[in-house]
Amino acid sequence: MKKILFIFTIIFMSFSIISCDNKEAINEIVGLINNLPEEITLQDEEKLNVISNKYSELSTKEQEKITNYDIYLQKQETFNKLKTEFLNQEKVNQIIKLIDELPNVNDLKLEDKNNILSVSSQYENLSSDLKLLVSNSTKLNELLQHIDKFSLVENVINLINNLPSIETLTYNDKALVLNARTAYNSLDNELKKYAENHLEILV
Repeated sequence: MKKILFIFTIIFMSFSIISCDNKEAINEIVGLINNLPEEITLQDEEKLNVISNKYSELSTKEQEKITNYDIYLQKQETFNKLKTEFLNQEKVNQIIKLIDELPNVNDLKLEDKNNILSVSSQYENLSSDLKLLVSNSTKLNELLQHIDKFSLVENVINLINNLPSIETLTYNDKALVLNARTAYNSLDNELKKYAENHLEILV
């Protein structure tokens, strides 16, 4: 009989210790929530994470005893909005920086095309609202309009590059030369400068 009473006593004490420990945990979480600042900022992320982790360690019944948990949820929601806004602004700032680093139209080279298209692709991945925040998007649009014409220049360069070298050029290649020269002459003066380094064989 004494042995049975001893076992029950041990079990009761164990539950009492667990209950006491959990009560401390509950009180700690309630205190942490009460100590959250009135105005949540991005610097409060660690505090919110600590509360979330400690809360998840409680049982469902114990979680119900966190009487101010709704306050935590409100502040977590505020934090989430702030972080989303911050990350979105970071995306916008990165695009603005990339566009700033692109050459101006007057300094544009053929080899700049791929870089411009890459920046444009990243810009297009932004939402409509975020695109409105890109203060230098006009520059990007002007560059895109300009490189649209580069396909004409690239066609001329390909025609020239496909010609035989001057040393091996023969009368039979006349039609090819005339075709390349006609394509070059069809370019406006602004575009001709991009093909100038390939003109020796057309002279």
